[in-house]
Amino acid sequence: IQGLTVLDSGNVGVGTTSPDYTFKTIGSGFISSFLGVGASLNVTGNVGVGTSLTVTDVISAGNGLKIFPKFYVRYRPARGWRFPQEEADKRT
Repeated sequence: IQGLTVLDSGNVGVGTTSPDYTFKTIGSGFISSFLGVGASLNVTGNVGVGTSLTVTDVISAGNGLKIFPKFYVRYRPARGWRFPQEEADKRT
């Protein structure tokens, strides 16, 4: 099948002939139903969540976490967690 590579190691690649992970795809993908991640998810770009996001443990957000339309959390090592919108609401 053109565009699909299966190596003797068992690694599978879509859009690559040298997958260095169990499953690696070069390009975009679409999942119309459930996607389960059993361990950790590392994202180097943006993530959009259309309806809901359920977190059952810890979120690590290095430069802050924005939840629109009105919630923003920022962590700075010298200051700790800050909630800028909450502080703005107190001033009004």
